[in-house]
Amino acid sequence: MDNDPPFVKEIDAKAAKGDEACKAAAICLQVLRSVICSNLAKPSATAYFAGAVAALQKPGTPVATVSALLLVLRKAIPAASPAAVSARLNDLALAITGVLRNPDDEGLIKQSLSSLMAAADAVYGGGGRPNRKVLKPVFAFLGDQRSGIRHQAELTAMMIIKKAAAGGDQQSLDFATQHLVQMIACGRTNKKDVDEVPAKHALTLVRACGPVLPVANLVALIEELLKLPGLIGQHPVCIEAFDFLEEHFGTEFAPEDAAYAARAELAAKILPALVTAPVTMLNVNFVAAFAKALAKCAAVLCGERLLPSLPSEVAVLKLSAAKKLLGLFAEHDPTVLKGARNACLDYFTAAGAGGDLAMLDELPELCKPLLGHQSKGAWRHVLPVVTSVFISLSEIRAARVGLPEIQAWTESRFSRSRVLVEMLVSAPGKG
Repeated sequence: MDNDPPFVKEIDAKAAKGDEACKAAAICLQVLRSVICSNLAKPSATAYFAGAVAALQKPGTPVATVSALLLVLRKAIPAASPAAVSARLNDLALAITGVLRNPDDEGLIKQSLSSLMAAADAVYGGGGRPNRKVLKPVFAFLGDQRSGIRHQAELTAMMIIKKAAAGGDQQSLDFATQHLVQMIACGRTNKKDVDEVPAKHALTLVRACGPVLPVANLVALIEELLKLPGLIGQHPVCIEAFDFLEEHFGTEFAPEDAAYAARAELAAKILPALVTAPVTMLNVNFVAAFAKALAKCAAVLCGERLLPSLPSEVAVLKLSAAKKLLGLFAEHDPTVLKGARNACLDYFTAAGAGGDLAMLDELPELCKPLLGHQSKGAWRHVLPVVTSVFISLSEIRAARVGLPEIQAWTESRFSRSRVLVEMLVSAPGKG
């Protein structure tokens, strides 16, 4: 016993203090130790790991013994060499699959998922990659109705996705993406509980792992999320999806950061679907969330370094996004109006900061209908938006226009804005 690895001594020590789980595990360790010594092998962590895997593969093992062996396995994996774990990965997956044939025992399932998590971590740590035999049981429990199991599956899947992204394991990323797309496409399960919508659990993973996923994988996931309203209506999960887009596109990156270009590539691919998405007023929170997501996505494409390289159709899409946002001021609901105002302010301010003069030049014409009598109820929301257009133009003038060109530049902008300025001046009570 003196030659045992530290994790074995730890279990034995806890068993001596009365820990029931460790008592059962200590009995298993005693049997494993006898087998290891009878083979004249050293009682190393790798040996205990191999012994636990072999014992779990034996059919008819009592549930209590399986639970104890899983405890030993979870402790042995991090202590064993990554090469040994990789070499026995198929055997481990086969053993765990056998345990998971008893889906009613929540404790065994959670222990099994924890073991798979430890195994995948060890394999990635050794420069290897887990295969689908490890991935399938993890992702199969993502939508489980038992919160404890679902949470453990989510933790395991998150770890695998993040390790796969860091290690360039595209095969595992594609498997995860395919499974999550299927969960989102399931739609509703005919129950009112939000947790009964599989897309909600998929979205939890997408939000957690979105920052590390490659653009192609994110495009597939987001395109499926944007189809959700057609499947489940303006459900709270759809609002969560828009919140995710707002967060993802709203994250600040330095222009020289690789993530900056990747996010712009993603925005260019997602913007067409957002611009053409149908929006009705059945759920005002849905509309407000959509407006913020659309604005953040379009704002990404106003970056100064991006403008010269963007395809011409992106400029058209950005104007379409502005029209869609400004069109929301025709509504009367205060939540929609506030959401539209904040979205427009974010978008037009980003255009000014990025020097997107081509887009800003079109806004005075687009803003004119907002100052008509039919939009009077929205004026207190409209005015900050109109003001932001002029502020953004002023910022470009101050930062990017040379002294010799200022007069001509200003006259050109004023010719485009003159009617809008006259409407502002001639309309009493707009303040």
